[in-house]
Amino acid sequence: MPQILSDSISSTDFDDLEARRLEIQRFLKANVASEVRNGRILNGRFLYYNGWKSMNLQSAFKSSIFAVMAQIFFGEMATEPEFAAALSRYPRDLGLSASTKQYAPRVIAPIIEFIMTRNESAKQTLARRLTLVIDQSKTTKVHGVLQSLITSARSKADVSCPSMALAETILNLWLIASHQSLLVLVYTVFRACTRILDGEKMRREIGDQDQRTCDSLNSLPLLHKFMMQAIEDNSFIKGSISADLLPESQGESKSVMSSSLTDTDFKAAAKTSRPLVFLAAKITVSHFLTNFNARIAEETSLHLKDSVGKSLQASEIRILVRDRHYIEENYL
Repeated sequence: MPQILSDSISSTDFDDLEARRLEIQRFLKANVASEVRNGRILNGRFLYYNGWKSMNLQSAFKSSIFAVMAQIFFGEMATEPEFAAALSRYPRDLGLSASTKQYAPRVIAPIIEFIMTRNESAKQTLARRLTLVIDQSKTTKVHGVLQSLITSARSKADVSCPSMALAETILNLWLIASHQSLLVLVYTVFRACTRILDGEKMRREIGDQDQRTCDSLNSLPLLHKFMMQAIEDNSFIKGSISADLLPESQGESKSVMSSSLTDTDFKAAAKTSRPLVFLAAKITVSHFLTNFNARIAEETSLHLKDSVGKSLQASEIRILVRDRHYIEENYL
C-alpha cells in the first residue's frame, strides 16, 4: 500500500518550488474564488441574503490540486498543451476504466474501455514524454523534484530500471500524491469547520498567507498538526486509495519492475517528495481560512449523524462558505 508522504525534501527542490510559489498561489487563489462564486446559492431568505453559498469540497478543489501537484512534480512540462491535456484526462480515464470493469458485461467491457479511454491514449502520451525526459536526464538536468525521483530510483548500483517502467511509476506516484493531497485538504477544512476555535487559531498562525514561503508554510506547527490529526481521524488516507484511481494494470507494471525497482527501492525514490502531499494543501488551506468563513452544510450534518463511528466519505462533505469581509445586512 502507498504510504502518506510527509516530512523532508532537499533544499534544491525547495528552491525550485519557491520559484513557482507565487504562480501556484495565484492559480489556487483564482480557483478557490471561482469555486466560491459558482457555489450553489442557498434557498431561504436569511442565508440567501447574507452571502452564503454551498459547495462540495472534493469537487471544488480536485482539479486545482491535481494541476498544482503536476506543476510540483513535472515543472514547466506540465504546461505543455499535449502533456497538460493528457494529465487532465488520465485520472478520468482510470475512473471510466474502473466503472466499465465493474458494470459492463465482461465480454464487451474491453471494447467499451478501449473506446472510452481512446486505447489509454492519455497514459501513453504521458509515459512517452516522461520516458524521453528520463533518458535525457543522464546528460541534461531536468525539473528539481522529477530529477530527485529519477536520481533516487537509480541510486543503487544493482538497479537497472527501464525508463518506461520508471515513467509509469512516477506517473502513479503523482496520481497517488495528488489524491492524498486532496483528501488531506478536504478533511483539514472539514475539521476547521467543526472545530471553530482551532480554525481561528490556525488563521492567526498563518497571518498574511501571501508572505508565506514554501519553507515557512512547512514550519507552521499548528497547521501541520491539524492536518496530521485529520489523517489520524480518517486512517484510510494513509494507505487506501480509491479503486478508481489506481489502474488495474498496476500489478502488471509492478511485475515488470520487480527485477529492477522493488517496492522498497521505490520508497527511497519517493522519500524526497514527502512534503509534496502537504504543500498544495497547505497553500490552499492558508488562503481559504484567511479569506473565507465556512461551516458544515445541513446535508453533511445529516451524513454525520448517519455515520457515527465511521469515517465520512470525502465526496459527502459539503460546506457553506462566505467571504470573510462580507458585510452583514439586516433584511428583517
